[in-house]
Amino acid sequence: MTGSNTAHESQIIEEIIKGVSSTAEKGYGGLVVIEREILVDYHIEIGTEMDAKVSAELIVSVFHPSSPMHDGAIVVRQG
Repeated sequence: MTGSNTAHESQIIEEIIKGVSSTAEKGYGGLVVIEREILVDYHIEIGTEMDAKVSAELIVSVFHPSSPMHDGAIVVRQG
């Protein structure tokens, strides 16, 4: 793993931490799955695929109970 990949992964983890902390402060939460070597497709029945940059704001939006994209879980894959 190169240094830039490590820095990119650290940035993603920081965004996840900020997003999850913010949802917890608001009194709602969800499940965040970080896919690595083991694929989780078998466990996903339905959902909306998003090609988006991981950000705290996106996580808060997905987990907000009144959001049209509301879901109980997100899967982070391929960086």
